[in-house]
Amino acid sequence: MAQGKSGAERRRRPRVKLGGGVVAKVQTVLHAPVIDLSVTGALVEVEEALRPGARCTVKIPLAADTTLRLAARVVRSTLVALARKGEGRAARYQAAVEFVDVAEGDAKQLTAYLDSVDGAVAAEISTEPSGTVDG
Repeated sequence: MAQGKSGAERRRRPRVKLGGGVVAKVQTVLHAPVIDLSVTGALVEVEEALRPGARCTVKIPLAADTTLRLAARVVRSTLVALARKGEGRAARYQAAVEFVDVAEGDAKQLTAYLDSVDGAVAAEISTEPSGTVDG
C-alpha cells in the first residue's frame, strides 16, 4: 500500500493483490501529424514508438462534422528525432500504418478527400493494447 511520510495509508481504498488473474486493457490516444496518406495507409509522426503488428484506429477529420475512422495495422515505427525537453528527452517517431478491412464507402470518402486536400492533415491514432483478452 502507498504510505505517506508519516507511514499512514494515503489511498481512500486499499488495493488487493490479484496474482495476475485479471487483465486490463489500456488504450493510448496519440495526436499525429500525417506525413503522407493514401487509400491503403499512412505515414504519421508520433511521440512514442508503435509496435509493428499492433492494431490501431486512425481517425482522420474529413470536414468539420465528418471524421473517418479506419482500422489499421502498424507496419513499422522508426525513430526520426531525439531532442532535450525540460529534464528529459523528447522522441519523435514516424510510423507506417496499413489500413485493414476498409469498407467501400470509406475508401470512396478517403479518395474524394485525397483529391481535394491541399494542406496539412492531422490524425488521431488510438492504439489497441497488446497481449490482452478480447471482451
